[in-house]
Amino acid sequence: MFYISGERSKIIMEGQLKNISCPYCNDTNCKYKVYGIYSHFFWIPMLPSKREVVYECSHCRSLYNENLATSEMKKAIEFEYQNLGKPKYPLWMYIGGSIFIPLVLWIVFCFVKIYIEDKNEEKVFIESPQANDVYFMKSPKTEDFETLLKVQSVKNDSVFVRFNNYEFEKGLGSFKYEDEKYYSKDVFGITKKRLKELYEKDSITNIRRKK
Repeated sequence: MFYISGERSKIIMEGQLKNISCPYCNDTNCKYKVYGIYSHFFWIPMLPSKREVVYECSHCRSLYNENLATSEMKKAIEFEYQNLGKPKYPLWMYIGGSIFIPLVLWIVFCFVKIYIEDKNEEKVFIESPQANDVYFMKSPKTEDFETLLKVQSVKNDSVFVRFNNYEFEKGLGSFKYEDEKYYSKDVFGITKKRLKELYEKDSITNIRRKK
């Protein structure tokens, strides 16, 4: 996916420093500009990140950032902050963050809510298996792959299942393997207790029941 993001800057304060010498020409006519640095996404301001001060000699036009500025310059800007107050970021620098951060938090909340609801539902399913329940089970060969178990029938404490003939990579979907033709005709019995143990050990990772 193509997207554009990065940082941009905007002057949020500027002024003149008195009796501050330029290291290059020794002129005492020095200006400063404070830039507010903000992150953007598709040029939409997200959040401000920092302030940067640039000093400029009005005579020779030499520029000095905070790394090149003299201690005299740094003390002068601190004095300006004390008199005028530290420059605040304009509200528009927060516009993207004020929209996207609540949106992201809401999406995360929804995913967590769905996850908890699914897990609570699975606990009910594992306690009371039913015919046609589908269990997602880790492959015994590698944890990167899964296979399916389908409940054929339930009798007392025994659950009779059929194994799927295929394994698939986690996260790539199992829908094309859920057709009846992909399951073995052999039926194996397993106790409800053993099924529950496999679920608690995370060998069974998901349970699907048709509604």
